[in-house]
Order: sequence, then C-alpha cells, then structure tokens
Amino acid sequence: MVSDMERHVCQAWNEGDWVFFHCPNCGFKRKLNWKTSETQLVQPGNPEALHSGMNVPFQMQDMLLEEN
Repeated sequence: MVSDMERHVCQAWNEGDWVFFHCPNCGFKRKLNWKTSETQLVQPGNPEALHSGMNVPFQMQDMLLEEN
C-alpha cells in the first residue's frame, strides 16, 4: 500500500534542458527533460521508498517568494 511506504524527499537542480532529482537517503536519481518530457532513471535507489521532489525554475523563484 502506498501510504505504508517509506517517504524520501529529493533534491532537484537543472542542467541545461534536464531537471535532476536525487535522494540523499538512498541514492535514487531520475532526470526529466522539461522540453520533451522524456524521463530517465539514472540510479534506482530504494524501490521500497516513495520519492517526491519539486523544482522551481530560477525565473519563478522571486515570484513565489513575493506571494508568501
């Protein structure tokens, strides 16, 4: 069941057209091409964990700070 899964929060960063998500807990790493929507699993990490993360484009960071 998904609610019973261990939860890991990923760090995210951009490299060109790719957004990388990396879990500091287990080494999980996935990349997403924001232009083509292609995703690739780079490192599987812990398959028993539910991974989540968020990436805010650099241009939008100021807008998000102003809203709070």
